[in-house]
Order: sequence, then C-alpha cells, then structure tokens
Amino acid sequence: MTYDFTGPWGSYTGHNSPLLQSPNDPGQEGSLTTAMQLFSQTYGVSPAQLNIGTAFYGYEFNGYGSLWQTCNGLCGNKAVSTVNYAQVKPLIGAQGWTAYRDQSAGGAPYLLHTSPAGFITFDDVTSTTGKVDDVIGGQGFGGMFMWELSLDYDGRSQDLLTAMYTEYQTLGYVRTPLQYEAPLRRF
Repeated sequence: MTYDFTGPWGSYTGHNSPLLQSPNDPGQEGSLTTAMQLFSQTYGVSPAQLNIGTAFYGYEFNGYGSLWQTCNGLCGNKAVSTVNYAQVKPLIGAQGWTAYRDQSAGGAPYLLHTSPAGFITFDDVTSTTGKVDDVIGGQGFGGMFMWELSLDYDGRSQDLLTAMYTEYQTLGYVRTPLQYEAPLRRF
C-alpha cells in the first residue's frame, strides 16, 4: 500500500501518494519510492515479489489553501473528505481550482482553490503513468494494483486504469489472448 501518506489524521496538508519523498514534507511521511526501498533494500525482499498500490482517490482539505499548510492540530474529518478521481477530474482548471505539480515529489498533482480555501491531493493520468514507468519499467517491481477500481469511473471512461494499461503495453508487459498459457514475462 503506497498511498495514504497524508490525510485527515495528519497535522498538515500534503500528498496522498507521491512518487518521491518531498524534502518540503514537514513530517517526512514517505512516498511510493521510500516505501518500496524500505522493503527491497532494508528488508531484502526481492523487487520482483513486491507490488505497489496506487490510489484512484484523494483527499480534499476544506479551509486550507496551500500544500504543507499546518492544520492547527489534526486536520480532522470535518475539514477533510475523500474524493474519487471521477469527482476531481471536472475540477481541474475549472470552478476556481488551479492545478499544480510538485516536482520535488515526482510531479505529484494537486489542486488549490483560493476562495473559499481548498486543497485537493490526488493522482492523475500523468502521475499514474509515471508510477508504472518508474516502478515497473525502471525498478523492476513485480506489479501494481489500485484502490479502488470504481473510483476512476466517471460514467464514460476510466482514465487512470487506461493510463496504467497503456504504460504496461508500452513496457511490453501485456499478454495477447494467445499468450495466456505462458508464464508472465516481458515480451
């Protein structure tokens, strides 16, 4: 599980599932990369036996208008709600929301709203594709799963699932129907 690095239990706003650990993260809560390195390098688990999880949801911090903003104690359930990607997608570039990427966190996307103040952490097509490329293509980890499949569906498409599949195809990890009997390997 390489998500839920920040949320309503925390004392500041931050990324739900960043690829890289941002040096600006006040709590150094972790990232997909730090979690996978912990198991592969520190605990000696073979990368091929490790699968990463990515989130098809994020968190909306109502009343907080910036990344790494202190929440005066816990951010709390009243100020923070879970939002699925299908809910976030129409907000990108609309309704007063501005999209940003935190390059220090591997390009983790987030949205800010100035009035009323709001912060949303989420993954998009670019960050999901980057995770597949880095973790599967670059580091050779075993696979990738998501939580939760239906949170990507907007009634017409599943952008994040399609991004994962497309990158798997690009990397040569997708089987054709005639290859189902063969063991999974890079083609």
